[in-house]
Amino acid sequence: MAIKFESAAESYAAVAVMIVTSDKEYSMAEGHQIWVNIVKDYSVFEGHNFTELQDKVLNMFNKNDMNTPFTPEEVSTIVSATKEILNPELRQQVYEMAVSLSKSDNVGQDVEEKILTQLKNELL
Repeated sequence: MAIKFESAAESYAAVAVMIVTSDKEYSMAEGHQIWVNIVKDYSVFEGHNFTELQDKVLNMFNKNDMNTPFTPEEVSTIVSATKEILNPELRQQVYEMAVSLSKSDNVGQDVEEKILTQLKNELL
């Protein structure tokens, strides 16, 4: 499966959704905390509605909700599309955002660590 992001914001949103869904423990409160404490600080999201980006990413992968984790193959698909649209500096930044998101909830750390390792190996 190949996808193409239309903007850096879509790429960042895909990485954020990928990390957040990995622990299968997503809640609206977690989503709000992620937006307020982490995601809003990235300039790539200016002028974008994160909820719309999130829904677009879920639809790209035919996922019905935020509690369905991405497979390693889907992670690779996101990484490939991210590499196409982001320069090396932004790739590093999106990886650092993923690390911050992973640390934000202290849930599912083993699964998140596997995704972070895959992300680092394939993206950077």
